[in-house]
Amino acid sequence: MKITICGCGNGAHACAALLSRKGHTVNIYSPLSNEVQLFKTNYANNNGLTLQIGGGLSAQAGSDFSDYDQEQKLKLNVITDKPGEVIPDSAIIIIIVPAFAHGNILRNIKDHVSTDSKIVILPSRGGIEFELNSILPKANVVAFQTLPWACRIKKFGSEINLSGVKNKIQAAAMPADMPQAFFRELEELLDIRIDRLKSILTLTLANVGQIFHPGIMYGLFKNNPTVTFTEAETPLFYESVDEDIAAMLSGMSDEVHAVACALKKVNDDVESDKVLHIRDWLLGSYDGLIGDTSSLHRMFCTNGAYKGIKAPLIRLENGRYAPDFGSRYIVEDIPYGLLVTRSIAEMVDVGTPVIDEVLINIGNWVDYDYLGKLAEVKCLASKSRLPEFYGIHSRENLCGL
Repeated sequence: MKITICGCGNGAHACAALLSRKGHTVNIYSPLSNEVQLFKTNYANNNGLTLQIGGGLSAQAGSDFSDYDQEQKLKLNVITDKPGEVIPDSAIIIIIVPAFAHGNILRNIKDHVSTDSKIVILPSRGGIEFELNSILPKANVVAFQTLPWACRIKKFGSEINLSGVKNKIQAAAMPADMPQAFFRELEELLDIRIDRLKSILTLTLANVGQIFHPGIMYGLFKNNPTVTFTEAETPLFYESVDEDIAAMLSGMSDEVHAVACALKKVNDDVESDKVLHIRDWLLGSYDGLIGDTSSLHRMFCTNGAYKGIKAPLIRLENGRYAPDFGSRYIVEDIPYGLLVTRSIAEMVDVGTPVIDEVLINIGNWVDYDYLGKLAEVKCLASKSRLPEFYGIHSRENLCGL
């Protein structure tokens, strides 16, 4: 198939390499000209993409990578900042960008998308259903809960490391009655089992990134958000989850599930049983990669897919490093995740004290009063996908989504 990947981040690099490996014709599109030029330059200098497979992944029982060379040059078709060059002829368009870039990508490709086009949003994060209805209401879209892979760019445009692949992943379609055949096609394409949900609204609540990323950032730095490190002292992200952080993440997860249960009472398409506790999500996603399942904190620390992933930091002028509260773990997973869920919680009268603690304190760190601004939704119009921006102001408005 001819497939266009929209984006140039970690997931886009991994997806491009894996689909090229399968023999598909793969294009890369980004509206950012400087990004595209850098990608082209490094890709040409490397004579293709190098896909590096982590040891834990290649050793996984039954893994498709068990007999796969650790490095391989993989070819792409077109790398461009012009959507008209690649979108019209693509069988599948895969959007792999942070949630705050979804709207820009959708607006850039909408004039080149036909009624036969199939769009995959990987991952969707919270509130994608509102944005799709606003920009591409008639598009055929499958939205995924999260990326199928744990991956990191080693060198932009040329080298990508793949350290883990989830066993299954949740996804939902717009329109909801999209043929099951396309889901089977995606399972074969991405080498992953798909747990299909009735409604993308369920997917919004089942987004585990909204729990993991802000929650762990808060847990790691709540005692000293102004801490600095040498490069050698950079803390690991998932492997630093201790019992206290795990308990907080569990509390956040319980609150999200309570929101799903309350929402199901007014919208039967919401599948509250699919909004998994993070413990069950980890077991289902990384079975075989987790060394110790005796407790939630040990599951984080012994997950082979998370091994070596460091906390996001920024380099200071003195050569030391500080927590990066401008990373996508904050600027994506709060306004396009946790805050969307928090808004729905208000509509269905569910208290969220643990989530509120995270939002209030991270808000103080970044000088942005998330909960205070929630009442002033217009102030957040360019930063989030809150239901209120799409005419949804009550639980009754959520029916039928």
